[in-house]
Amino acid sequence: MNLIGDIAGNFKTLLALLKKMPDDEPIGLGDLNDRGPRSREVFDFFMKNGRSLLGNHEHMMLNHLIKSNYYREGTWLDAWGSETLKSFHDIKKMDPYVDWLKDLPLFIETNELILTHAPIAGILKTFDDGLNLGNNYYSEETFTSFIWNYYHPPKRKEKYQICGHLNQIKPRFFEDDNGDFGICVDTSPSKLLTGIHWPSKKIYQQEYID
Repeated sequence: MNLIGDIAGNFKTLLALLKKMPDDEPIGLGDLNDRGPRSREVFDFFMKNGRSLLGNHEHMMLNHLIKSNYYREGTWLDAWGSETLKSFHDIKKMDPYVDWLKDLPLFIETNELILTHAPIAGILKTFDDGLNLGNNYYSEETFTSFIWNYYHPPKRKEKYQICGHLNQIKPRFFEDDNGDFGICVDTSPSKLLTGIHWPSKKIYQQEYID
């Protein structure tokens, strides 16, 4: 599996990164959209190839488009949602994307891995508590959920944890006395897209070219 950190609308960068990686299934760890100029193209890619998790930026976009009251009005636009809208040109054609966003999972679990957009909060009483997004953005549950948490994770289920979301200059390993048990691969502040191949654990990076 090729596990890709926050792409943030950088489609050309994504393709360049995948050319460096083994020929394997691409999995987006969320935040496919916003900031960069080609969010629609990133969505189109993952609708046809591989899989993706739901990130907080997809969640903001979805709630903006369905006109829910989960976020304050304008929250998504303030978070570079306007860049995503530019990439669509015609918002009347966004219904298939809304349906796709609604079906994105909050986590993917295999025999060896737990994949989430945000790290799994250590204060969660149970793993499934991370699925609770609360009634609105200001709910206590929101900030410990799988799309918004910023707390570092503890080891869980003896499985390796891979996430994005944390806006790191370089990949950050999560470690205990026995070594690393997880990694965050969101390196967007460095204008680098980072991916990690599993099971080799080899890290690949590509400078933004969009």
